Amino acid sequence: MAFVLKPGSSGQAVSALQQRLVDIGALKATAADGSSNVDGRFGQITRQAVIELQNKHGLYPDGLVGPNTSAALDLPAPEPQAEPKAKHVFTAAQLKKLAELVDGLLPTGPLDLFDDRAIAWLVEKLDGALAKLLPPHVLAFINDLSQGLDGDLAAVKRRLGEQLNRAINVPLLSEETEGRIIATFVDLVFDALQLGRSFDAALARIAPKATRTL
Repeated sequence: MAFVLKPGSSGQAVSALQQRLVDIGALKATAADGSSNVDGRFGQITRQAVIELQNKHGLYPDGLVGPNTSAALDLPAPEPQAEPKAKHVFTAAQLKKLAELVDGLLPTGPLDLFDDRAIAWLVEKLDGALAKLLPPHVLAFINDLSQGLDGDLAAVKRRLGEQLNRAINVPLLSEETEGRIIATFVDLVFDALQLGRSFDAALARIAPKATRTL
């Protein structure tokens, strides 16, 4: 349970927060496209308004609305909200294919420390971590890839790889091998996004390239 409002939160409490931010001039009532910013969904526009208010009141600018920020806004402290259940990016069949790909990335030697069960665990852990890091609207989009994204996503791709590296730590693997596995996950997502591929098509494209780096 969380006693804060934060990106991803939704409902009446978020609407009240947004309306209060509008009332004090910290948030515009409408977005650039003409839609209302008081929509009950805590996104980046709301977060930035909260951060600016926190800076103004000498609060830690984390973009989270807990008791101190609520008091600065003259709002009641947030009620506890159940954390959303973790979602996944890949299907079970795709995770199986990814496990086979990861198996090919692992170095072989006298001590084979990673069996099939350990690889499956690692792949599922990476998938869950990736789903938590992606913004909800992006996650919803890539779960139903019907078109690609235009533009240069190199910066987003780099940040996502760095965040996954911080979130995942497998002591039995070298940093180099761990980094290659994570980079393969990120490459797969962005190959599908940029070129409008399904994940299965992206897997077929990425797998040969990944194994050539061994």
